[in-house]
Amino acid sequence: MGSDTLISQLSSLGLTQSEARAYVSLVRLGRSPARAIHEDSGIPRSKVYEALSDLEEKGYIKTAMGVKPVQFIATGVEAVIGDLEEKALHCSGEAKRMLKALETSRVEKPEEFAWALQGRDQVIMGIRGAIERAKEFIVAATAAPDILGPLRVPLGAAKKRGLRVELYTTSMGAASVSELSHYIDVKQVAPSSDLLVKSMAEVLDVPSFGVPDFRPDQLMVMVIDGKESVGVFRPGANSQTPWSLHITSPLVVMFQWQVVQTVLASVERLSQEFK
Repeated sequence: MGSDTLISQLSSLGLTQSEARAYVSLVRLGRSPARAIHEDSGIPRSKVYEALSDLEEKGYIKTAMGVKPVQFIATGVEAVIGDLEEKALHCSGEAKRMLKALETSRVEKPEEFAWALQGRDQVIMGIRGAIERAKEFIVAATAAPDILGPLRVPLGAAKKRGLRVELYTTSMGAASVSELSHYIDVKQVAPSSDLLVKSMAEVLDVPSFGVPDFRPDQLMVMVIDGKESVGVFRPGANSQTPWSLHITSPLVVMFQWQVVQTVLASVERLSQEFK
């Protein structure tokens, strides 16, 4: 992990940029005067004492006694990170409680029938929201299970809530599947993504998928409680700009899931033929 990444991680836990830089420098250098911390961290000389004072007030550093010039010592990493994590968890819990109270008190408006999201972070957050709304089951089908990698925690939480959480995939040997198997029940439906593409063409009765750069093996369909569906589309395996389509019409979702089940049945049949 690079220094900038480390500073960013500490900042996300609640330290200011200057506090994070000063603490990292002290951990790296050991007991040091403010001048050495200034030179190592790049904190302006006029702000380094302010950062050190703030860290000392938090208990994350301490002043060495009887030493001239004044020197500072970093509190142990485990203690500091533990304290930051507890504070972040408390803040997130309080924020969630207050936001849920606001959500409950508002006048409800009719939900949208469908909406689309574009971009990796937006897509991931959209799927996460759908997972957290689930009450009974979550079923996903994809030949590219790495799509679900960033969602291991909410998927695991859904399973702990007693929901049925399943993934149908062609990529049983993939590292991403090995990681996901701790959070979701994984089932193999075909030995290769080529069979999936062939099955989709057969079921949908199209000789080819004519959308430029569209990769059927990079598609994911997720159905939540039979009431909501999420389709994720990626132009290629390495694409960083996926987009997703969310639908909340039970009738449309039911039709989509029937198509998915038909494709899975076609895959199973073709798999038997290829044996």
